[in-house]
Amino acid sequence: MSLKGFLLLVPIAVGGWYVVGSGKAFSREVDRPPAVVAAAIADLDIRRQPGSPGSDPAASGGVTPVFRHEQTAEGVVFTVYSGDKVATRMIAHLEPLDGGRRTRVWAEVERGDAPDEQVSPAFRSTGITLGLFNAALGDELDDLVSPPRRSAEECQEMERQLL
Repeated sequence: MSLKGFLLLVPIAVGGWYVVGSGKAFSREVDRPPAVVAAAIADLDIRRQPGSPGSDPAASGGVTPVFRHEQTAEGVVFTVYSGDKVATRMIAHLEPLDGGRRTRVWAEVERGDAPDEQVSPAFRSTGITLGLFNAALGDELDDLVSPPRRSAEECQEMERQLL
């Protein structure tokens, strides 16, 4: 293999390693109480991630996946069903810090008992599912802690005031 080919494959390999979770669970500390974090991630929909993972019945043996979530004592559990069987469970653990003023959020994925031929490819591998779930959680937490967004006109006005 030439050096040029090797240099081309390195970024692809590193990107793939990152997307499938690199063997590590998502973990992030947020300056919000667990109840606020739980409310913020309650509308998380893994199907809105790139490629609309798991929403096409043709990719799961004709079985339309059903997505549900529930809040538990430890966090929020997002379950993907394939018929009456569980395809995967994505768990966002919410650990209170500093007397409940802050929260450590960490994710894990458990593969269910649905047969592979009835599960969308995105949910067959816990590594791929964890990568998608990490991205979705990160997006929701970014929205929670980001400052309010301004319109282009408001930004231009603020820039004029600074000059």
